[in-house]
Amino acid sequence: MRSRRDQVHAYAFLNRRTTDALVAGSADSIGPHLQRLTRTQFSGVMAGLVALAGFGVAGLVSPGSARHWQRQDGVVIEKETGARYAWYAGTLHPSLNYASARLAVGPDKATSRVSRRSLSGVARDPRTSGIDGAPDSLPGAGSLLTAPWSVCSSPVLDAAGDAGTRRSTTLAVGTPPGAPVGRDTGLLVTAAGQPAGGALQVVWDGARHRIAGPAAAAALGLSGEPARQVSPAWLDALPQGADLAVPAPSGSGSAGPTVGGRPTRVGDVLVATLPQGKEYAVVAATGVVPVSALAAGLELAGTPSATSRAVPVAALASAPQAARPAALDRLPAAPLRLADADPAARTLCVTRAVSASGAGAAEVRVAAAAPTGVRPAGGSASAAAPLADAVALPAGSAVLVRAEPAPGVRTGTRYLVTGTGVRFPVADDDALASLGYAGAAPLEVPPLVLDLLPQGPLLSRAAAVAPVPVATAAPSEAPSPAPSAPAPLGG
Repeated sequence: MRSRRDQVHAYAFLNRRTTDALVAGSADSIGPHLQRLTRTQFSGVMAGLVALAGFGVAGLVSPGSARHWQRQDGVVIEKETGARYAWYAGTLHPSLNYASARLAVGPDKATSRVSRRSLSGVARDPRTSGIDGAPDSLPGAGSLLTAPWSVCSSPVLDAAGDAGTRRSTTLAVGTPPGAPVGRDTGLLVTAAGQPAGGALQVVWDGARHRIAGPAAAAALGLSGEPARQVSPAWLDALPQGADLAVPAPSGSGSAGPTVGGRPTRVGDVLVATLPQGKEYAVVAATGVVPVSALAAGLELAGTPSATSRAVPVAALASAPQAARPAALDRLPAAPLRLADADPAARTLCVTRAVSASGAGAAEVRVAAAAPTGVRPAGGSASAAAPLADAVALPAGSAVLVRAEPAPGVRTGTRYLVTGTGVRFPVADDDALASLGYAGAAPLEVPPLVLDLLPQGPLLSRAAAVAPVPVATAAPSEAPSPAPSAPAPLGG
């Protein structure tokens, strides 16, 4: 290089060739590529600013986004406080709870969350309307449960962890707890709180059967077996089966037919011995009735005048046959085998699968503990049954049910059961649709199981739009404090 100037020119020339190669893809191209790129960037920025300015002007001219909720009736939730309003007839109507607001506006109405500033200046009813005690959270229709219902009885433990005589009842909806007890095995139970020697019942084949006394218990092979104490509500959840007893023949103690040339008395038990075992029959007024060994024992236990006598096989086979009572077919074929008493399995549950077509057969299950539930808040108890001590529903779910007084009966009030453990009667189809459950079929539940839930207020549009009565203080009393702001919407 002749001079430093030549070196600078050469360095600048090399930089330009490198830049052209990166920008234009050729080191020998001619043109102001960097200037062209700068102009393109500037043009894009200006176009974006113009578009933003256009949207701003449009928002000033037609500020509809903050007032879209006014286009039709619906539920309005104030963002800052969670206060609920029913928007209809061009007025905001404060509502006690979310369910009341939904009922007030009717079916197929949207729920909007609106800022306090957007609500300012809108006509507002000074009175609060709604149903006191109605749910403030309504799970979606997709969260309605169809899972089995379980009624569980558990001992109430003392401070030392020991089980006393008190029993608590939990109503659970969801996966059945514990393991099932075989239908061919039995459970000997008695209602908690009864005096010693109280009425014993056998839970067998999905039903409860009364035992007619110590002699009948001995005939069933249950003499001396300890009975499990259960809550009365648990017993009510089981269908009432036939008493474990043989009905006394008409005319017990009177003269019966002659068998094998010997006179008999009505109610006697005849026993014939065969190589493979013994056969039994009960004497009736017109003949003999073949029975099982268990039924024969129950007959002797239940009929004081009855005696047992041995007869030849031929005499029993040739004796006249009497009509067989239907009650004999409902007895176990052999002495009952009790389920193993696991010391850790302190909880007994009665589980039923429920559906819109009816409740399934009862299944008895044994578990270590009852599902964790909540104590029902509010509502009133039914006179027919005690209330459950706890109700367990999966979080964010609900159940639509109806009492099934008899198999196949599909009439009656529908109830919405929420996570609070309260059942709310639903007035009609319009109210059901307003709550978001249009077309949902209720599950059919046995009445005594449904009565374990306290009943809340009727959910209807008429009640939802009625103003809440304001208590007036007597002249000598100080005025009541202003009501607190509504709680935020839950869920």
